Amino acid sequence: MGSLPDETRYPLDRQPASDTFPRSLPCLASSSTPSPPPVNALNETTGNPMDNSALKALIWRTVQALNRTWTRDPEARGLEQYFHPGMVAITPADRLRLESGEACLAGWRKFAREFEVLRWEEKDPDVRFHCEGRCAVVTYYYGCEIRLRGGGPTLEVPGRDMLVLVLEQDRWLVVADQFSGFPGQG
Repeated sequence: MGSLPDETRYPLDRQPASDTFPRSLPCLASSSTPSPPPVNALNETTGNPMDNSALKALIWRTVQALNRTWTRDPEARGLEQYFHPGMVAITPADRLRLESGEACLAGWRKFAREFEVLRWEEKDPDVRFHCEGRCAVVTYYYGCEIRLRGGGPTLEVPGRDMLVLVLEQDRWLVVADQFSGFPGQG
């Protein structure tokens, strides 16, 4: 997909290369939560409009940062800065859709408190723009190993995710998410 890496994999004892986020778990566990990458349609160096590949990379980094909030912190601190108040989500754990940013936050935080994410990897990202560049649809595949926080067997949970983000007040916010395991996996 141009400038995006084909695969991003990081064991949870270290951060992926990034100037935006601290590189160790103790930093993430502190009360200071990393902020999402700034959204600016202008290149900070030249002042010219960002090209499509740079904007796609920015949005992909935003999705990765969002994922780090709930895969690394049992309280998922900072997750609210990525979710739009009107967000909806369809998840494999909920029979009905989640119909607000608050409901989505509660669902993600419940998962983060109950499960320890031992490994998280994102593969094959794709970012597509709509609505004159003010809306982005992001899809990717993921691999994940989890276990209950109290112990127990490790579960391998591969799947796919599709997020819809909108540009609102110079921030990319998630307005919709649908994720699931791969078909045919029990």
